[in-house]
Amino acid sequence: MVKNMNNVIRIDFSNTKPDFNQINEDAMSYAEDILFHWLPDGIMEGEEFIVRNPTRIDKESGSFCFNVRSGKWADFAEYGDKGIGLISYAKYIFEFDSMVNAAKKVSDALIAVRAKNHSKKPSKQKPEYNPIVPVPSDAPPCDFIHSELGKPTKLYAYHNANGDLLMYEARWEYKDDDGKKQKQIYPISYCDLGNGKRGWRSKAIPKPYPIYNLDLINDEQDATIIVCEGSKSAHAAQRLLLDFVCTTPLFGAQSPERSDWSALKNREVIVWGDNDDAGKKFAQKVKNLALSAGAKSVSILAIPKDFPVKWDAADARTEGWTKKRTLDFVLNNRQEISEQHKGLKKITLDDFLLKDIKPREMILAPIISEKGAVMIHAYRGIGKTHIALGIAYAVATGTNFLCWKAEKPRKVLLVDGEMPEHALQMRLRALKKANGNKPEQADYFQIIARDFQDEPMPSLNSPEGQEMVNNCLDGVDLLILDNLSTLCPDIKENDADSWSSMQGWLLQLRSRNIAVLIVHHSGKGGLQRGTSRKEDILDTVITLERPKDYSPKEGARFTVTYEKARGIFGAEAEPFEVELEMVDGKAVWHCTPIIDGVAERITQLSKEKKSVRKIGDEIGIPASTVQYRIKKLKSEAKL
Repeated sequence: MVKNMNNVIRIDFSNTKPDFNQINEDAMSYAEDILFHWLPDGIMEGEEFIVRNPTRIDKESGSFCFNVRSGKWADFAEYGDKGIGLISYAKYIFEFDSMVNAAKKVSDALIAVRAKNHSKKPSKQKPEYNPIVPVPSDAPPCDFIHSELGKPTKLYAYHNANGDLLMYEARWEYKDDDGKKQKQIYPISYCDLGNGKRGWRSKAIPKPYPIYNLDLINDEQDATIIVCEGSKSAHAAQRLLLDFVCTTPLFGAQSPERSDWSALKNREVIVWGDNDDAGKKFAQKVKNLALSAGAKSVSILAIPKDFPVKWDAADARTEGWTKKRTLDFVLNNRQEISEQHKGLKKITLDDFLLKDIKPREMILAPIISEKGAVMIHAYRGIGKTHIALGIAYAVATGTNFLCWKAEKPRKVLLVDGEMPEHALQMRLRALKKANGNKPEQADYFQIIARDFQDEPMPSLNSPEGQEMVNNCLDGVDLLILDNLSTLCPDIKENDADSWSSMQGWLLQLRSRNIAVLIVHHSGKGGLQRGTSRKEDILDTVITLERPKDYSPKEGARFTVTYEKARGIFGAEAEPFEVELEMVDGKAVWHCTPIIDGVAERITQLSKEKKSVRKIGDEIGIPASTVQYRIKKLKSEAKL
């Protein structure tokens, strides 16, 4: 180990095993400097450094964060990648093959930032800056100067509905060493610094954030609202469109869901995103957020294809557009108009009973009906995907699968978030060979798989993800989601509120006459993993479990039990056992009922006051099956 001129220890990584803990501890004192050294396009939002994920093609921002106090980092938008410390963060973003190389990257960055700020003493405990909201009337003008970037190029003021100043968004524009234009954006708020001191600091006020020009939105109740992608664009648009009110969420496209959109209730809204893919995604997000807030209508501005990439309202003003030209452009390019619901409908009992309501047909009798919602869950490796694919193929071809029957072919969309492309192809080829039938038409069995997408798939728990699937559902009768944890990685499974977005979407699909089959994991207790709220709107819940006498050499062999079976009665509701056999490349399923003698044994052991689990262990069937049979025996007055 050698000390350089700034008294920083440089480690000889070729001969020394690095002390990862010490490197992380030293580097965390300069975490913010190191992060900006690596990723200059990031922003600080409180204690979180937020940047577009550099490891993925879509560069989606807003959910890839590093906490400069705790060292925890995570990407909540897609696969759930996460870690602790700058070394693991460096390994991830630079895609190193070892922690040693990542540690060297951190060590080099630490030396670089210390050399740049050699007079700055590291402080492991950063002072607490508490924003004062709204800004007091006696506060001095904002005099914030960045230690490296200097004075902001522009300050954009954010107010509340009454016109009180809440904070600024500061923007720096400059050219890097290669002469390329760069920008940095920071939140600036007036803070209590402790010890009776106050001052302007780079810190955001508490969420949810206000949207830009909130006071104008409140004052101009009849004006149409134009939502731009960033304060610079909104400020420019406002100068060109005097009869409108132009706004934007704080930090533009970074995270519009962190802003409060309630001011758009009952307002007509036009979304003007930048002319690129990120701008289109931003527009879709804002459309959904505005409609959720109660906007009267929302339209998206479609920028002509021959306009420059990233072109926005600020470019229009720079190019010298007149107010009339801008107005004509907005009015002539509005598309995708969505309107809020007109209100709730009500009907009297007599009128309701006189309605000619068509009974729901069965898509796959007796488990999936039109507009139905079904869940199949099991532990890893039991055979959930085998069952999902079998159901999909039977519905698409109008044939049978296990004890279930499709009366006629229906259109199926399978969304797979886990299976490798090759494995998925092999399983479907074996199913097709065994079935002997083809789907009614080529589009009766369609597949969206993570493995063959050009860009990462967004979470289906997000408005963006749901919108992308919605665009693929024309004519679809059955949507299969396999599986929940990979397609919705941001759902907190034990948090009932985290399920609200998915539940709302499932109800929307029902209103479109689309049935849904959800494939999920079982929890430790044998029930579906996570909050029971998932089952509230489900018609059927099916669990797959290994028999007690199962041997791994048997492959896919398990019992099928109905935990919830709305509209399924009698023999159709009985559990059964299935086994998959591969014969000359064909996927052949054997389906047998669980023998009735089990009922007598369950009755006997139950009368002996033995627990459900002990009964299952003694008979050799899953505890959930025992529980189901006891419930049925009691309903039949046999126990």
